[in-house]
Amino acid sequence: MKIFIVLVLLIKFSCFSGVRAQQHSDSLGSSLFLSAGKSFSGTGDAGGVYILSGFSKNYKRWHMAIEVATTMYNDYSILLFTNPQRPSEMIDGSIRNDTYGIQLNLIGSYRILKKAKHNFNVGVGPMLRYQSTSIPDGNTVLFPALTGLPVPVLYFDHREAQNTYAVGGILKLAYTYQVCKKITAGAAFSFQMDTNEDTISNLGFSVGYVL
Repeated sequence: MKIFIVLVLLIKFSCFSGVRAQQHSDSLGSSLFLSAGKSFSGTGDAGGVYILSGFSKNYKRWHMAIEVATTMYNDYSILLFTNPQRPSEMIDGSIRNDTYGIQLNLIGSYRILKKAKHNFNVGVGPMLRYQSTSIPDGNTVLFPALTGLPVPVLYFDHREAQNTYAVGGILKLAYTYQVCKKITAGAAFSFQMDTNEDTISNLGFSVGYVL
């Protein structure tokens, strides 16, 4: 609650300062922005979150931005079994996987809608990505009936590298509303593919500060 109050006060202060500024409202000039929301890998079977920050520069209807983004995914396969020494105790042997990535985006956008305080941009550009994952290429659970052991045995098969580097392309749709001369708010959607054969889509909200 305190963080929310501080954020509201900062926005009000920035807007009040912007009223006194001489910057023309039709050109947002340069800005810093932050975006966060849901991220989906592949066909959406692995979900997570993303956080993105960047710097942008407007040239009339054209818009250039450089962004640094990070994504975090996790999923699990439930595996529960009883403790052979304490039958009343349940052991959680679930298989847990995590994937983390960080990337650099260079986006060139075209403003297809400019109406009052509303803007809608469509952009494309290249990206560089580093990713680390603990997901195996295959895993098998061998149960006691097969092994003769009192607990299940997990067998993992890794054929691809844990850490990868990739280049790719990204498509981005962004809507922004000019709250005041110094503050913008909006939503963004992006879809990307890379040489590691990964596809990622992000959907979230964004805030910006006009310099």
